[in-house]
Amino acid sequence: MLENYLDILEGVILFKNIERTELIETLKCLKPRISHYRKDERVVNTGDPLTEMGIILSGELDVSKETATGEKIIIGKLKQKSIFGEIVVLAKANYAPAQVTATTPCTILFISPVTILGSCSKHCIGHVQLISNTVQLVAQKALNLNQKIDILVVKSMRGRICTYLARLYKKSDNYIMTIPFNRNGLAEFLNVSRPSLSRELGKMEDEGIIQLDGNKIEILNIEEILKWL
Repeated sequence: MLENYLDILEGVILFKNIERTELIETLKCLKPRISHYRKDERVVNTGDPLTEMGIILSGELDVSKETATGEKIIIGKLKQKSIFGEIVVLAKANYAPAQVTATTPCTILFISPVTILGSCSKHCIGHVQLISNTVQLVAQKALNLNQKIDILVVKSMRGRICTYLARLYKKSDNYIMTIPFNRNGLAEFLNVSRPSLSRELGKMEDEGIIQLDGNKIEILNIEEILKWL
């Protein structure tokens, strides 16, 4: 069954620079399992024991947390080839700090970190590269977390929007960007109310800073956006 997903797995950062023949042998060592989820089905609950990291083979997931008042905050939106849970399982933290929910029907491949970091009896070349990729993955996730904190510490609504857009622009180097959230999701990600977010986006459009088209945003005044970095 794994053979059906090799094209996808070759594009996952965890398996970067591993040739297909080596990838097949490495997967045999890892002994992953595959699970399927319905739309809106909870994949992981906050506080659940977590001993495996997940790789999305198809579908999309939301990662979220609840505040003490019961308010849901979207931490991230994950798509095909995204990985989740790696920080928790590699740190042996044991319990999930957030909930993961399928926003579409999903197929997920789960891997135990023991099989990644443990010794390989077959001495696979791919396994050596896999360990190197794992270190890079954790480092990148730490960087992404710092960037999310940079957004949330900004007090003003416009500041959070501009900081978020500036990060997207720096990543894509394109004035036209597709936001990976609907309006509700973006509001939750920025930890602001949807009505307030919509009003501020409307003001920014009226002022000629951005142009909105559904979940696409074109930056018209890049200086105004980048000054928040």
